[in-house]
Amino acid sequence: MASITINIGNADLPRVITGVCGFFNYSATIPQIIGDPLPNPETQAQFARRMVVEAVRSWVKTYEMQQAAIAAQQTASAAADLVNIT
Repeated sequence: MASITINIGNADLPRVITGVCGFFNYSATIPQIIGDPLPNPETQAQFARRMVVEAVRSWVKTYEMQQAAIAAQQTASAAADLVNIT
């Protein structure tokens, strides 16, 4: 499997994790329907990594869906042009 590596300076890593966690609303606790909130088992670093991976997946999916929609429109348009109406 290929990989993409993002290098973040040691001094900047806390800022990046904090920024990603803030942007995607990380919570240190998980609310419960009944009872007190539970500690979040996912660390901020794990959460930040997961959010970056999910964002990339979302970008790929959105792009591929857009391309499929364009192709479908072009196919339908070409087919409509071939309708024989006199």
